[in-house]
Amino acid sequence: LVLSEKENIKKAEIIGNKEDLVSFSVNPGDTVSGVLDLSGSVKNAYFFEGNINVKLLDSNKNILKSGVGSSTTEWMTTNPVSFTSSIDTTGFNGDGYILIQNDDPSDGEGGPAKEILIPVIFSNEDQNTMSIKLYFTNNILNPNMIDCSLVYPVSRTITKTKEVATVTLDELIKGPTEKEKENGYFSTIPAGTEVNSIKMVGDVLHIDFNEIVVGGGGSCGQVAKFNSLVTTLKQFPTIKDIQMTVNGKGNTEDIFQP
Repeated sequence: LVLSEKENIKKAEIIGNKEDLVSFSVNPGDTVSGVLDLSGSVKNAYFFEGNINVKLLDSNKNILKSGVGSSTTEWMTTNPVSFTSSIDTTGFNGDGYILIQNDDPSDGEGGPAKEILIPVIFSNEDQNTMSIKLYFTNNILNPNMIDCSLVYPVSRTITKTKEVATVTLDELIKGPTEKEKENGYFSTIPAGTEVNSIKMVGDVLHIDFNEIVVGGGGSCGQVAKFNSLVTTLKQFPTIKDIQMTVNGKGNTEDIFQP
């Protein structure tokens, strides 16, 4: 039985050289919109000078937009290589693919391109929603937390709101979805963390947490927790600085000490 391309999309199956994909921040069949901040890991020599091709395709595999990803780990290796990329889906709707393709300096003389196609649904019509990013640690992209400071984005679609920082922080505290956990994402923010208050004063965001936020993780976990919070919230250009306290006491530098 040979499935048509549209049937493949509906069944949400990765096609092409799918055995080369170690992890990816978008799952097959996901609905995506706006600017996508992607991260993943592939094996079997997809990189040249640290670059990899990332493209958006329609359901007939026509190229909608071309982009590039950059390696975040050593690319001249036989081991899997991690990468990040950003590409804008604005204006595209319906079934399509995110294409991960090897960067081939020989223009095809080295053989057929290596291609991984992740089926997605582009959705940029709803004016009542917006896309946000949450940053988590990932034990596939950063094995054994070799670099404690590294955090990686996943996407969420939320209802448009003036309280976007509050909603984003709530989503971050909830942690990764089950699918994201399967792809290596995990949170260093302890369960039970609550926000007592959050407010903007000028361009500074002030957050007061309960005491749970300071728990566990040692020095590495504290660095990861801090970067998860700050990187997630500073995606919004109106937030220039973040001041955090616990039950009204302390400051950002103190509460994240091991």
